[in-house]
Amino acid sequence: SISNIKSGNNMTFNSNMTYNSSFNFDINLNHNYLENMKLDRYLKTSNKLPENTLIIIKDQITKNVYKYVTNDDDTYNSKVGGYIYSLSNFESIGKMTFINKFDNSYYTDKENESFNINISFENIKPTQETYTLSFIAASEDTIINTSNPVTISLLNEDTNINNYLNINSSYIPNIIYNTEYTTSIPINVALSNDVLNTNYENMHQGIAIELVDINNKKIEAINYKGIKFNYNGNIYTPNKDSITLIDLGTNYNQDIILDIITSIDQSFYITGTYYFKITSYLSKDSKLIKYKSKDSILIPIEFTKDYTKLDYSFNVSLNNLVINKENNRVLNFKIIESGNLVNPNIRVSLYKKKELTAYNQEYVSVDLNDYIEDKLDGKNSIYDAIKNPISYDNNNSVNNFNITLNENIENNGYKFIFQLYDGDNLVGNTSVKVVVR
Repeated sequence: SISNIKSGNNMTFNSNMTYNSSFNFDINLNHNYLENMKLDRYLKTSNKLPENTLIIIKDQITKNVYKYVTNDDDTYNSKVGGYIYSLSNFESIGKMTFINKFDNSYYTDKENESFNINISFENIKPTQETYTLSFIAASEDTIINTSNPVTISLLNEDTNINNYLNINSSYIPNIIYNTEYTTSIPINVALSNDVLNTNYENMHQGIAIELVDINNKKIEAINYKGIKFNYNGNIYTPNKDSITLIDLGTNYNQDIILDIITSIDQSFYITGTYYFKITSYLSKDSKLIKYKSKDSILIPIEFTKDYTKLDYSFNVSLNNLVINKENNRVLNFKIIESGNLVNPNIRVSLYKKKELTAYNQEYVSVDLNDYIEDKLDGKNSIYDAIKNPISYDNNNSVNNFNITLNENIENNGYKFIFQLYDGDNLVGNTSVKVVVR
């Protein structure tokens, strides 16, 4: 009789399967039941199996294994009322033996027979058909149905497993980077199997997390370090390709809680809104993705620096702090800046002492462009000194800013205010005082 029917190798049986799937079952024969064991053994099917169907038979007692690949020569037998596949045509494989094919006579004096039969449709063309299979023993005069029939339906359905992977969440928060916070996300991952595709058998399901911009471009993990993911008490971080993989095992339909842990961290090089893109996947080794869901969850995250806590360096020096306007009105500023800034730029403005006296240190704002020969770009008396400064890296990466004072400059004390910006965010400032005489 036929027993222990499984989809694939060891999956719960589903009679509806994609045309590239497989299934297996056991056949157990008791010779007390059979009147004549000098019969040949056959697989019988109601419809002709597709060409290139692979049939593997394993003798559970001797451990011998045999195979047969269906072809166009397989014929219908009107006497048995179906297509038959004689085991005597099955070739021996996988074991050193003098037996090249299945030998029916070997079983004549045996009390019991036990076979596992695996039928794989992996290499057939797209097919939609229903097959009823049974195991018979027969000769020219005798036909014995030794088993109950099993029916399977091959469906010409989409065999792309990516389309069967589903992921969703009932809660989409807004996360702010550079904060000490843990955000918990409920996630459901599932694998639809109304129509079974057995190619994912024994694969591990998981979720893949990557940071993307609004155009779905992946952001390298070097741009954000202060973030971790927690699932089931285990901490995960991005791997070398900037993707975080979390293995969920072989349960293909489950609800999980993913914790996204942010911390105070200034070492990132992006600002604005980005998204954690979370997809589900299947993998043979839980490391390399084999199939990936087309749907995804997008969790927005805002990258904003806390400039009050930014680790940076900014210094401006001038070779001559006392200017003789009759001899040399050229000022050569040396500027050094460093820090994890996305869009650094340096701006400058000018202040003049209200009174030329040591007792009054009050300065008032004046328009720098009124006191120099080559005009600068800017507005509200604040001008661009260096739009794209070189960041200091211990290799004398110094920025030069040169201006020439014009004849409008008066004998007085002046203060140049230099401001370091990241985009339009003020990071810090420094000043250089000079005396013109």
